Amino acid sequence: MPIGEITNDGKFKIPKVFFRVIEKMIPEINEIEVKTIESVSMISAMTLCVEEQFKVNVAIQIKRGERITGNLSDYSDKLNNFFNQTYGGDYNFVKFWVLTIHQECELSNRDKFWDLFCKQASE
Repeated sequence: MPIGEITNDGKFKIPKVFFRVIEKMIPEINEIEVKTIESVSMISAMTLCVEEQFKVNVAIQIKRGERITGNLSDYSDKLNNFFNQTYGGDYNFVKFWVLTIHQECELSNRDKFWDLFCKQASE
C-alpha cells in the first residue's frame, strides 16, 4: 500500500543517461513519460532501519511504424533490468511500472500529401 503518491507536474523526468540506454536497448520506444511516483516505507530486516522504496509509474510511446514487442509487464521488466544494469545496487530501491503503451498513429493521407507536395515545392 503506497504511503505517498506524487503526481508528476513536470519536475520528474527519466534521467538522460538512462534514456540513452533505453534508446539503444529498446529502440522502438520513442518517449517515456513519468506519470506518478509511489513511495512505501519499509523496515529493513537486516538493519531495522526504515527504508523508502519508490515505484515510478510511466507511460511509453512506441515509434510510428515499429512493432510493440511485449505487454506492460514485459516492458516494466526490461526497464527495471536496464535501470539496474545502468545504476547498479546504488538505486535498488527504485522500480518501474509501465501503465500504458501508446503507439504513434500512421500518417493520414492528408499528411502524406502535404509532406510530399509542400516539401517538393520548397526544394
